[in-house]
Amino acid sequence: MQRIAISTAFDENTIRAIAHGAHERGVLSRRAIRNQSPLLAAAHAAHVIGPRSETLTRFISNQRNRIASGALPEDIRVAPSAELVRVLGGRVSSPVTHSIGNARWKVIFDRVASRVDFGDADALISMPGSSLRTFEANRNRRLIFHEIDAHPRTRNDLLEQHYGRRRAVAEMFPDWFVRRIEEEISLSTHVLVPGRVVADQMLAHGIPDSKIIRIPYGVDPTVFKPENEPRGHRSSRLQIVCTAQISLRKGIPFLIEAVRGKNVDLTLVGQVFDRQIVERLPSNVTLAGILSAPQLADLYAESDLFVLPSVEDCFSLVVAEAAGAGLPVVTTNENGAHEVLSERHTIVNAGSVSELAHAIDSSHKLSHAERRLISTEALERGWSDWPTYAGSVLRATGIIE
Repeated sequence: MQRIAISTAFDENTIRAIAHGAHERGVLSRRAIRNQSPLLAAAHAAHVIGPRSETLTRFISNQRNRIASGALPEDIRVAPSAELVRVLGGRVSSPVTHSIGNARWKVIFDRVASRVDFGDADALISMPGSSLRTFEANRNRRLIFHEIDAHPRTRNDLLEQHYGRRRAVAEMFPDWFVRRIEEEISLSTHVLVPGRVVADQMLAHGIPDSKIIRIPYGVDPTVFKPENEPRGHRSSRLQIVCTAQISLRKGIPFLIEAVRGKNVDLTLVGQVFDRQIVERLPSNVTLAGILSAPQLADLYAESDLFVLPSVEDCFSLVVAEAAGAGLPVVTTNENGAHEVLSERHTIVNAGSVSELAHAIDSSHKLSHAERRLISTEALERGWSDWPTYAGSVLRATGIIE
């Protein structure tokens, strides 16, 4: 049995699952993780002094609960300045601030994480844009690049294809950041991807197949599942939910146009990354902000259809969660998660408003039995739970047998 260290600039569910799986098996050496606490403390202080905001209160509470629930004794919390740059950089929609808010903060984290002593770890896993110096400082270990995005050149190509360069540039990775990620991939021993879509992108950009480890993401079936009994007093209108960053990359402008003027309601859940998208929303579209997992599960119970029209998406975890909750899914051929969906779900071409509109028009309110069938089928077709996912990663990377 070997040991693994983790450097996680952002605490998303897949890297969290790997860390907790390694901890429970006694094979986690250290975990370097971004320190959000100082910024949350400052936000709370400003909230107490300034005007009350229900959205801010909910955000602070959700983030604090997530930090507390995910904490491990092996944690080394670093780079609070990276969190400040990330938050401030994402507040202004210009190419310069995008470069700061979506790229530069990862470089700051990497610089600090590269100085962390990862102890007796045989392997180190890290993430896109935040691994270069850390990998260089740990060449004596097996280096695992945890690719949670599309290949950076594919990302830029698809954004430009669907929106034109002038509009897309605000979400395109700058050239220096693309080269940085490619250097990280080059340094790595293995590239961990969740499915065929991103694996094919890697192969197309010269990454050998022998270097790629493909393991689909997991889902928490204790949270995302149909309720035991049908809910009463549901709206007669079709209720659509989309959980995603409100951005060009997630295809949100195409979804908004697809529901405009229709007798349906759309709830958008997630952080608004591009404010231009939500400037003139139709009356049947609601912004819900960021929700906790239980809040999201409750919303899914009230909804009839999940739509995620990504123009570029590695493998959306929210698709697994929605299917696990018993919702039919409409997503695109550019979302790697479509690989595990059955014929009960609908796959459309990215960027097609007409195909999205047709899929919505073809949808109906489901019976409780239909929802339970969708949920059961989703788990049977390849969605594992998170402990199983973590064990698969640890075995595939040689940490455990």
